[in-house]
This record gives sequence, structure tokens and C-alpha cells, in this order.
Amino acid sequence: MLDAGEIEVQVKNGEVTLSGTVTDRLAKRHAEDMIERVTGVRDVQNDIKVKGRDAAKR
Repeated sequence: MLDAGEIEVQVKNGEVTLSGTVTDRLAKRHAEDMIERVTGVRDVQNDIKVKGRDAAKR
């Protein structure tokens, strides 16, 4: 399962851009994997950010 409530999807000519936030890296990868399985998708740009990741680096 993936909570996609904070993920935005934009599509242009079969190229998908994902943006927004998720709780962990696994969710980020899962979102990209799901989109790649959609018929007609040629490429995926994954710009999703992991929540709290920047705070942990400080």
C-alpha cells in the first residue's frame, strides 16, 4: 500500500513527473515502480522528497 495523498503526478507525451512528499525511501521507490507499469508511460522523473530527510542531516 502507498499513501499517495501528497504525491502530484504530471504527464506530458508519455513522460511522467512525480513530486510531493512521502514518509520513506521505500514509498518513493514504490510510487515510481507503480507508474512505470502503466501502459503508455515512456519515462518517469521522480522528484518526490522523503519527509524529515533534510532535518535528519542537520
